[in-house]
Amino acid sequence: MKPEKHIIWIAPEFYPLYTGHGIYLQKLAPFLERKGYKFTVLTTKQSEDVKEEEILENIKVIRLDCVKNGKINFLTYSLQAIKYLWQKKEGYEVIHIHGFFDRFGLFGLFSKIFNKNLIMQMVLIGVDDPDSCIGSFKFQSIRKNLFKMIDTFITISSPLTTACKNFGLPDKKIVQIPQGVNEKVFFPTDSLNENKKIKQDFGIPTDHRIAIFVGAIIERKGVRELLAVWKNIQSLHNDVSLVLVGPFDFGGNNFNSFANEMQLIAKELGNVHFIGPVDNVEFYLKASDLFVFPSKKEGFGNVIIEAMACQLPCIVTEMDGVGYDTVVNEETGYIVKNQRELEDRINGLLTDNDKMKEFGLKGMARAHKHFRLAAVADMYQDVYVDSVICESD
Repeated sequence: MKPEKHIIWIAPEFYPLYTGHGIYLQKLAPFLERKGYKFTVLTTKQSEDVKEEEILENIKVIRLDCVKNGKINFLTYSLQAIKYLWQKKEGYEVIHIHGFFDRFGLFGLFSKIFNKNLIMQMVLIGVDDPDSCIGSFKFQSIRKNLFKMIDTFITISSPLTTACKNFGLPDKKIVQIPQGVNEKVFFPTDSLNENKKIKQDFGIPTDHRIAIFVGAIIERKGVRELLAVWKNIQSLHNDVSLVLVGPFDFGGNNFNSFANEMQLIAKELGNVHFIGPVDNVEFYLKASDLFVFPSKKEGFGNVIIEAMACQLPCIVTEMDGVGYDTVVNEETGYIVKNQRELEDRINGLLTDNDKMKEFGLKGMARAHKHFRLAAVADMYQDVYVDSVICESD
């Protein structure tokens, strides 16, 4: 039987919000579109400036009006999404929820009543793993029964898979699919002109090596700790600059006081440059020499494998065990446990160019072997095909 080609993605945070998983879905969609799939995203209308409905790179985006004072009303969101699903019920077979927010069991009940396959994708340990989902709410026994209505659980990391198994979910319902990287976009370059242009544009000396961080400038990402060690790093190495790529001004009422504090610290340090959000992060990775990501918690950390694909040695934190899914400690980079180790490892690599090159080459090979986006898309297709076949049997 030919698989149903139309998939509904339920994702409260999507473009233009700067969210790792939302950005990743936009990168994944074209690979699945080539296989004949089309997608509708039911998300939230976070601003009056965005359209309620638009086609975004072949993805139909429906933004539901359920945000008040910057917060999502999940009951309103769920009810509006269910209304849309009912109105379009003849046009799809699979509902794919990204993250856990079926707090009221509405999607589970709908999927059973109208014979739709329900997939739940878990993206962040401690937030949407089973124990966290159940433990955050009252009537836990009822919510455990609601979990049984979900047909497939997709996990994006080993810690999430372990959490699902420890919770008692059937192995046949759990599918681990890592995130992926497009190696045709993220690859190393030896273009001196490209490197010099980036440095000149941001006032970085052209003979400086660049350590790069990519992510939102928020407390959870470990920016404070990175700037704390950078003071000593730049005193030991007079030819390095730190570049931070990612949003620090979230507009409206979402004033980022943390980012403002970090920028003040950066001014005192000197060789620290805040780039802001960009659409071509690969451009900055290719011009860099070392990737540093001391985040406290991540769902997967897609920027890590993007840096690896660009042949950068990576220094990351454990991130509840997620870091071990990407970086092989002392082979493609380092996994550090505290601020002192972070400083030591940065200093160690900056003083050993041969090791930086060795780690970078091995990291790129690992990215190509395990995280190619085309191969990841095949895994999603397998889940979607199996979902439709199961419903038709």
